[in-house]
Amino acid sequence: MNIINKLTLRHLKENKRRTMVTIIGVIISVAMVTAVSTLFVSFLDLMKQDNINKGGEWHVQYKNLNQEQLDTIKSAENTDSVFLRKDLGYSKIEDPPNASKPYLFFTSLDEKGLKEMPIKLKDGRFPKNDGEVVVSEDILTQKNKLKIGDSLSVELGDRLMDDMTLFQDNSFNGEEEEFRTKEKASYTIVGTMEQPEWEYPWAPGYTVISFLDDKQAGSTAFITEKKLSKDLFDDAKAFAKKHDITTVEFNHELLRYYGVSNNDNLNATLFGMASIIVGIILIGSVALIYNAFAISVSERARHLGMLSSVGATKIQKRNSVFFEGAVIGLISIPIGLIAGIGGMAVTFWFMNTTLTNVFSDGLKISVSITPFSILAACAVSIITIFISTLIPARRASKVSAIDAIRQTPDVKMSGRSVKTSKLTRKMFGIEGEIGLKKPETEQEAIHRYCILTRHLHHFVSFRIVFH
Repeated sequence: MNIINKLTLRHLKENKRRTMVTIIGVIISVAMVTAVSTLFVSFLDLMKQDNINKGGEWHVQYKNLNQEQLDTIKSAENTDSVFLRKDLGYSKIEDPPNASKPYLFFTSLDEKGLKEMPIKLKDGRFPKNDGEVVVSEDILTQKNKLKIGDSLSVELGDRLMDDMTLFQDNSFNGEEEEFRTKEKASYTIVGTMEQPEWEYPWAPGYTVISFLDDKQAGSTAFITEKKLSKDLFDDAKAFAKKHDITTVEFNHELLRYYGVSNNDNLNATLFGMASIIVGIILIGSVALIYNAFAISVSERARHLGMLSSVGATKIQKRNSVFFEGAVIGLISIPIGLIAGIGGMAVTFWFMNTTLTNVFSDGLKISVSITPFSILAACAVSIITIFISTLIPARRASKVSAIDAIRQTPDVKMSGRSVKTSKLTRKMFGIEGEIGLKKPETEQEAIHRYCILTRHLHHFVSFRIVFH
């Protein structure tokens, strides 16, 4: 360590109060940045989990697959996991208790799909073959009076309107839609479940889930990718085209929380909002920290001037201020990170009493920390300290030895602070005007008081002689 840095450390130790104030200011700045990044990451994690609880965790889905296409998807390099689903059709309910929900909607999931999809089993068990089903508990508690172990014989078919097939996201259209029977089927009820979160409130059919053999053609594959990027959309479409897959869809809502979106306007909006928030914190932090370093440079100006007189270069004087900022940062940043994360943990604890009734399954927001959020907080804090020390460092490097010792740049007086009226000069002369200027020291104040007293004496004598 060179002599200038040693003197800088000595100056920090000797001025413990100012050093402590500077450290506290930087800690507050780092804590604010860390709190914002932690809040952002934790809220995104909460939204991801809420979305997964409602519709399962998947990124891409390919529809109407044959066995060859399915095998290709499973062996793809970026495929992490796959589960299958196949919609079997609708069945009419005789005398439905809810006029807007006159159907049973039959769908099937493979073994992995039964685990991955958010299905809350109330009683019984999941189906183990294609002749068993789990039904929504709403069916058992209504007019049909079904129970576990009962057989369910139905006619499966499609809902049509103007020769267009309708699905669960299409509400019931009354007599305007047509029901066309495809086949008859018989099932055994082996369990009951809560109404699935992925069943739309306006859906015309109560969900009934059967077991899907992974060799069954016409299935829909739900893919979870290993690595997510903005190229996902183009890559998935290119993959579908290459293997003659007719339909590919994306879980846009979940992908958005991972920061993956093909909507340029949305990306620009999110980036703009993040930039504004970080900019406000950066400006506020610089305003908070800058004064501390400016005062430090002002106090050290005499030392810097002495160093300059014995050969210290501008770069050495400038780097001494940067070194001070680095020392303050090494102490403050770790403490600020802990303070920011701890503060958000306490905040989330109070928030969860309200959020419990907002999200599905009573989800609670918890502190989520990622390497990126910590690195981002550290980077913003380092930039803040650097900007805060930049101007004082440049000023310290440019001041000459004599000016630094006299602290000329730091002693400033405006014209208004020493301004006197024209009447004062006419009555007391130039000496009296000088005497009325604002004194800088006690000796100067006494001297100016004597001058003013003498002029008052002359003025009174003049008035007596005149009369």
